[in-house]
Amino acid sequence: MGKKEKPSKKAGSPAKPAKTAHELAAQAGANPEVAAALASQGYTPLAPGREYELDRSQLQYHLFIAYILLYCWLNLSAIKSEVKDKLMYTETDPAILNLSLVAILCLFATIKNYASESIFGIFNACIFTVLVYFGCIRPINTRDLYRDNPMYDPTAWVYGVMINCLGSLITFWGVYRSFNADKGKFLKTGGITASVLIALAAMLLYSPAEGTTCQDEPFFEVPKTIPNLQMQRVSKYLKMDDGIRIAVDVWLPWGWAPSAEEDKQNRTMMPAVLHMTRFNRNFEINKPFDRFRLRQLPPSSRHDLWTGELARELVDGGIGFVSFDVRGTGASFGERLTDLHPREIKDYKLILDWIKSREWCNGKVGAFGSSYGGNGALQLAARGGLAAVAVLDAELDIYAGLAFPGGVPSKAYSHEYASLASGLETGRSLGEIAHDLKLDLGPLEYFLLNNAFGTSAPVDGWTHDLKEAFQDHVSNVVNLSKGKKGLKDEVLVRGNTGKTLTFANISTLSNPVISALKKTKTPVSITAGFYDRVSASQALQLHQALGEQASITLGPWIYGGNACVLPNGKGSRSKFPITKYLKLFFECHLLQFCANLKKNELINYYVGGDERWQGTSAWPENLVQLKYYPNTDGSLQLDFPSVGTQSLDTCRSGIASGTQSRWNAVHYMYGLLPEFNKVAETKNNGYLEYITPRMEEDVLILGSPSVALEMKFKTALDVALFVYLDVLQHNRESFRYLTQGQRRTRHKSTSKGCSYMQKDFSEKSEIVKVELPLEPIAYALHKGDKIRLRISGPDLDNFDASGLDCGAGNLILENTRLALPTLPQE
Repeated sequence: MGKKEKPSKKAGSPAKPAKTAHELAAQAGANPEVAAALASQGYTPLAPGREYELDRSQLQYHLFIAYILLYCWLNLSAIKSEVKDKLMYTETDPAILNLSLVAILCLFATIKNYASESIFGIFNACIFTVLVYFGCIRPINTRDLYRDNPMYDPTAWVYGVMINCLGSLITFWGVYRSFNADKGKFLKTGGITASVLIALAAMLLYSPAEGTTCQDEPFFEVPKTIPNLQMQRVSKYLKMDDGIRIAVDVWLPWGWAPSAEEDKQNRTMMPAVLHMTRFNRNFEINKPFDRFRLRQLPPSSRHDLWTGELARELVDGGIGFVSFDVRGTGASFGERLTDLHPREIKDYKLILDWIKSREWCNGKVGAFGSSYGGNGALQLAARGGLAAVAVLDAELDIYAGLAFPGGVPSKAYSHEYASLASGLETGRSLGEIAHDLKLDLGPLEYFLLNNAFGTSAPVDGWTHDLKEAFQDHVSNVVNLSKGKKGLKDEVLVRGNTGKTLTFANISTLSNPVISALKKTKTPVSITAGFYDRVSASQALQLHQALGEQASITLGPWIYGGNACVLPNGKGSRSKFPITKYLKLFFECHLLQFCANLKKNELINYYVGGDERWQGTSAWPENLVQLKYYPNTDGSLQLDFPSVGTQSLDTCRSGIASGTQSRWNAVHYMYGLLPEFNKVAETKNNGYLEYITPRMEEDVLILGSPSVALEMKFKTALDVALFVYLDVLQHNRESFRYLTQGQRRTRHKSTSKGCSYMQKDFSEKSEIVKVELPLEPIAYALHKGDKIRLRISGPDLDNFDASGLDCGAGNLILENTRLALPTLPQE
């Protein structure tokens, strides 16, 4: 048979470009002759509407990418999800970037006509640029971190870099093919070069708009380390002396698990950090989500949502981590009669003794607690036996910090906090609780919460006992304010011996606990956010009581320290690595490696306005009280008090702070960001407002501002008064929320503050005198700034005023003043 002759071109007529396989395939559904021609060339006819199928001209390209993905899966131990809870990898592992970016590239590459060749080429160029820098150059520059870590398999690093380089070549090929298919050599060379340069320039020059990201970069030198890639968790029940079983998880380096049978004499003993929680030490992860990594932790059927990253950091540094569900919560058995019950504290001591008796422990044990767990860690330390304690955002006085801030019943506690605690303790999922609270989460967040996260993780080998544990928790007392008058010395629970527990004697700031803690001389690290409930004021109280025994860090954070409050009142993710900071503290006091920690001051606080950190060895004593007085014209003046009165109706003048304010810790546990701008931008609905003239010089506010006020009502009332302090920066048009305070007026102020006890709970009165401290701040006022003071009725979004009175009264101006604690500027 002879060869087919090619049809001759007409002289002088330009040759038409050959149709692509996609174009021919599109015609095949309607033209039998074209379909036959395609079939003779090896193409399969396609039906109308299937124009975007993968064509054979790109088949080799996609098979090559599929091979790379398969190569990653089979050869990199860092991403073998079958080895659960044993192998760990992080964002610094060069293999991870390749896996994610090549997957995206493969997705786009399979849709040939999704975009033009030029756009697809630019996309390839961007992927190429990212792969070259993050997947090849940066890992090579940091190779010593992997080489020097004995727990890291260097083969995995080599494979990762090799695959990233191969991926770079593949994407470069994609760029070349894309531009070659379009308009000739100019785009082939110039287009490639331009695309790469544009991508590089975008990476190097991009910076977020000013004021849209946190400026809380760490004040300490962050150690350049990579997390341990091999770590093992073992879960078990510990039986207390009364027979109640407590669920405990132990995190150790790979090979040092309590169940291992290797020669123990050849292993190095290590210290440990103990962590207690009432919000589940671990969560079950449902299939198929247990095949994916969460928060840099390996694929697993369970996930430590609250302290997984800290466990990773500590184990990497040679410190074991032990976490347990306190009595009556999670997978532990028993019931809760009240928070911080003596029986619960006794459990802590028994578990501490158990840790010290383990074959892997050298006897040095520290404790860490966040929120409720911070109280437990400090109360355990007061009983002796701990080498160090670190607390984060701990409500050290549950009465003032959670249940009754300023003596006013908190809905954020009685509804949100109680719903979370009760739900987790009885086996409800995070998604169910979020739905009940109507949290402002997106569809994807709700999907993951409902489908990925289950209930509290069971103890290994005791899965069927989990429901029985939940049944034990049904009668738990989770809302200590329910049915209470709002007094700190009200009886919460009465024991068989007649001994009673009150808010006062379970407080970690009570005199017996502080005195015992000082006697132990246990080093204490205190971390809190200026915008988290009353955590900052209670943290300062603890620090001042312990003196040089404690260090303190106060940041621009909400609860948990995972987000800051920006100058515009909105939130952004924090840049401060709290887990690494805690690791430095424990390394110093458990491993005696203090080189990094000793470079820091004992006191570090974030100065708003200047957006910077300030360190000092002692809290300044030379603070000057800058006093302002309100006037009938709405001004705040430094002169003597003005004579006169102004009317305030507490029934309708409340400032609504929304559900992402300083009080809504539960919302922030779900990852929501603060919206303090709502507080500052609330329209005047009858509240009293006073504004200073522009500042004539720079002033640093440091500590707790205070407001003294006197009001006269027509009848004797029991009301709640709220006071807000805002700033208008000289270069901005809207006010910024700084701090606030609140007080139920029947609680009398004394020379030592407000006790909230029965003895200082007065009768209703027509004349109300209040000395009200606001939450502490550190803020730099600059020349041209203004301060605003607002006095209002209760915030009904987050406080329950249903049991209180409201009514119209007159603010007596001559007995009202604002005092700002200021640090003289050099």
